[in-house]
Amino acid sequence: MRKSMNNSPENIREAFSEQRVNYYHQLALDNLMDVISFHTVEGIYLYISPSCQSFLGYEPQVFIGQSAEVLCHPEDCDVIRTFYQQLKQQWNSDPITYRIRHAVGHYVWLETSAKVIPNQKTGEIQEILCISREVTKQKQNQEHFKNYQQPHIFILDNLPDLITTHSKEGIFQYVSQVSYQLLGYIPQALIGRTLASFCHGQDQVLIKQFYQELEQKKSLASVIYRMSHQEGYYLWIETLGKVILHPQTGEIQEILCVSRNITKRKQIEEALIQAERQYYKIFEKSNQGIFQLSPEGYFIDVNPALAQLYGYNNPQDLLESIHKRTNPVYVEGKNHDSLLDILKTDGEIINFQSQIYCKNGEIIDIEETIWAVYDQCEQILYYQGTVQKVINPQIKGDTLTRIQLETDLRQAIKNKQLSLYYQPIVELDTGHLSGFEALIRWQHPIKGPISPIEFIPIAEESGLINTLGWWVLEQACYQLQTWQNLNTQAAKLVMNVNVSAQQLKQETWVERLNHLLEKMGVEGKQLKLEITESCLLETVQNETQRVRQLKNLGLGLCIDDFGTGYSSLSRLHEFPIDTLKIDRSFISKLGISDKVIVPMIINLAHTLGMNVVAEGIETREQFNQLQGLNCELGQGFFFAKPMTGEQATHWVMQEIRSRQEFGVNTP
Repeated sequence: MRKSMNNSPENIREAFSEQRVNYYHQLALDNLMDVISFHTVEGIYLYISPSCQSFLGYEPQVFIGQSAEVLCHPEDCDVIRTFYQQLKQQWNSDPITYRIRHAVGHYVWLETSAKVIPNQKTGEIQEILCISREVTKQKQNQEHFKNYQQPHIFILDNLPDLITTHSKEGIFQYVSQVSYQLLGYIPQALIGRTLASFCHGQDQVLIKQFYQELEQKKSLASVIYRMSHQEGYYLWIETLGKVILHPQTGEIQEILCVSRNITKRKQIEEALIQAERQYYKIFEKSNQGIFQLSPEGYFIDVNPALAQLYGYNNPQDLLESIHKRTNPVYVEGKNHDSLLDILKTDGEIINFQSQIYCKNGEIIDIEETIWAVYDQCEQILYYQGTVQKVINPQIKGDTLTRIQLETDLRQAIKNKQLSLYYQPIVELDTGHLSGFEALIRWQHPIKGPISPIEFIPIAEESGLINTLGWWVLEQACYQLQTWQNLNTQAAKLVMNVNVSAQQLKQETWVERLNHLLEKMGVEGKQLKLEITESCLLETVQNETQRVRQLKNLGLGLCIDDFGTGYSSLSRLHEFPIDTLKIDRSFISKLGISDKVIVPMIINLAHTLGMNVVAEGIETREQFNQLQGLNCELGQGFFFAKPMTGEQATHWVMQEIRSRQEFGVNTP
């Protein structure tokens, strides 16, 4: 008779020893359908699973110690080399397909993906895990289809617009080849999936309504929405759909769609809206004379400052006077005609000097700047100009420099000339890495590096800060995601990102941020927003709900450069702040001319339940004093200068606890 206790959970667990687990692991490897292999960073085989024999006809020992290029087709060797170079430099790479010679003599196609396995102590690449599967049949099918595709498929694949067919549920059935150029996805990556799965969360309703309209009308429908690119950003897409009915039943057989990228058009529309808002804000309140000319050169608008310059009480009186005169503006008979011809040809900013008549007959010297404003079709909407009574070379230079810098900044954002650097934030009592502050950098192709002090104010004035700030958030979250994928311990790091009041005022900003965090797999507590004192006052007074929403996401809030703004200390306790960052100007005087302010700020923060970051630590003496004042965190050149993402990755992967160079006693 069997003893029931032999099958008890206790006996089963006892029998399931480590040796037995290893046996099962080996059994699984030996019977995998795919080939598992481990390589050095140069691609040398360290191990390959026995399944290689069924795929390729070789024993595993044939590969051990050999290069990954062994037995590879000569035409595919560069693919293998590039694959391992990318893994070595970037720690990731897209899957590759290549041919390898079978023991019988023919070639088979393999698809290989890889994952870098880092050394937890050094942070360097220890080995590379590869998973390979045979795709010979798929390759043959693709080649067969390519050779025998029908003429209309060839035409569709070579149209500039994306041509797709869908089921009535919105599932891709056919996708033209332009999908890779437009969205970064090959057609096979889209086929079998729904259009909605690639759309922005806020546009899901629009997609649903699009298909409902097609199903109800059984004719044409169109929709404008955002679709994700393979690299993670969104494009604005306009899609026109037509229902194809079954000739016998009249039911929907499929839906034919033509889609095109209208991102540039949407950006121009948004830029025009922002420019119009900014224009009228400046137009009415500026102390500088501003005017607008029609494309034909007629005055269509002037601001109060220009009217006063001419001696009129209001802009309308000046416009009426200009329209009645034969030569209403320039003393020497100059007019805008020749200048506008130059603008139409060169499209540049023109600056010139002249003399004008005032209402009382007085002649005054002026300096005038004029440029063209274009619509999305590159047609001139109007000309805009500014007038200054007193010619000051410095003002002239500054004005032109600012306009040119704004133009260059728009191009830099478009051409991806901006980058993020990361400066470590360190726990002062342990020396552990707490996180990083993300710092934007601009490498101008001609002028070289341009300081954020120069271009951030221009971005805020022009409205570019919204686009620029969102890009910084995306890149910072992507960097956090990358670190987490390399080492789960990196999930403890906090990324500090600077944001402006303009960003916080956007109605959908918090919702977009929540979607970004979910998409990147980053928790709210891993992100801390740095805002200035003036930004905090403006936001809390007008957008209290917005601040509560940010806190509900788990985000930290930090007052940047504390002590340099205009916040009221008596109101500090009203704000949901987690951290105060002491400005570097106070840290530089610590122990020299200041023995009161820094200790006072630290004590104030601790009383209000906040921690403190000391910015700009450059000497050991400053470090020791701040440590003695129980300041929790610090950053500055004493620890490290701002560094590239690759350099920061090495910091993350190192054993921070073992560092001794700061003279900190680590446990």
